[in-house]
Amino acid sequence: MQNDLTESVQASIRPGEMVDMMYPGETNILKEAYPAVVNTRFVQAFTNTGAGSSQFIISPGAGVSDIILQMTTAAGTYTNTALTDGWCYSLINRVSVRYGSSAQYFFSGPQVFLQNVLDAENNGKVDQLLKLGGTTALGAACAGATGFVYLKLPHNSCRASGKPLPFPSDLLVQPIVITVELLALNSILINTAGGNPAAAAPAALASAQLQVKQEVLSDTSDQLARRVDMNSHAMTFPLPYFCQQEAQVNNISAGAQTVNLTGQWPMCF
Repeated sequence: MQNDLTESVQASIRPGEMVDMMYPGETNILKEAYPAVVNTRFVQAFTNTGAGSSQFIISPGAGVSDIILQMTTAAGTYTNTALTDGWCYSLINRVSVRYGSSAQYFFSGPQVFLQNVLDAENNGKVDQLLKLGGTTALGAACAGATGFVYLKLPHNSCRASGKPLPFPSDLLVQPIVITVELLALNSILINTAGGNPAAAAPAALASAQLQVKQEVLSDTSDQLARRVDMNSHAMTFPLPYFCQQEAQVNNISAGAQTVNLTGQWPMCF
């Protein structure tokens, strides 16, 4: 504390509570009021591993937290082609999500990656997120390549510090519906020679799946709907900031480009 007071005048007047970050104590330790069990058993394969969409339905009943996409390329001809770091993000054309009867939100693959970058605590984590999204591969090494995408949605975050609580789907009447639309695999390959060698490469993945981290109460009698009359009460779930609209500029050439942004509080990346 003495160090903080003598560090600078700003530190001495800056609002905040002194918390011991070295030793555990009654001021910096939290306990669960209602014990829950974490499981990752919700795993569902993509119904369409090529260009097209796959829909995933998460039934109400548990706290929904992290969501991971896993993709593996198919065997085939990859002569004179290459994959770049983070190719899994490039393969995502669009993601949509609807929570119960809420509005439907849409995100592109680059938006998912940018949101993960914003949530990353340091540059090392940014690099890891990119590498997990698929590493660079040349020629035959493109076959059987595997990558993982942390699917950033309005309710979750890849952050370790300040991570949002799981979304309480048990309070929903309708399920959470997630739709992932992919591009053709050979459309994101980079040609390393003349012509179009990517045309001979596979258009679909060998496999792709979605895995959800859920937190289930150890005792179902602890559910909020059983402790509180939700017919006369409502629960507000705070969401971190997220982007929904993406502005694209086509036919970029030399000189100034004009982009018209509409709505409230636009933010550009």
